[in-house]
Amino acid sequence: MKDIKFIQVLWDYMKMNHELKKADCIIGLGTKDTNVANIASELYLKEYANKIIFSGGLGKITYKLWNETEAEKFAEIAIKKGVPREKIYLEKESTNTGDNFRFSKKLIEKEKLNIKSCIVVCKPYDEKRELMQHLRR
Repeated sequence: MKDIKFIQVLWDYMKMNHELKKADCIIGLGTKDTNVANIASELYLKEYANKIIFSGGLGKITYKLWNETEAEKFAEIAIKKGVPREKIYLEKESTNTGDNFRFSKKLIEKEKLNIKSCIVVCKPYDEKRELMQHLRR
């Protein structure tokens, strides 16, 4: 039980509890955790945004698990949940968090998407890492 208390302290420190607001886009960051795709899809279906970018190639774990990129895997999940294929954009090259943002930005520019605000969906313990990537830009 002692370890659980330490784990809870770390979890509470890493989780930022941001207030969820409507945005122009939802970005689901690549990972082996398909809950990211599930949550991004639920947010889309609840009309928090009108498009989704799934960002992720084959990372250091997923290249051993899947024959498709994280973005492609997540898109399949979203489509099965009812997200229209034409509302999903795929960034399939990134292999780390920094690349997720750099390559998603290039995709937004290439597709001429009018995006001023995003909801980033990631694993809860990644929240502070994601914030630091955003602040570095």
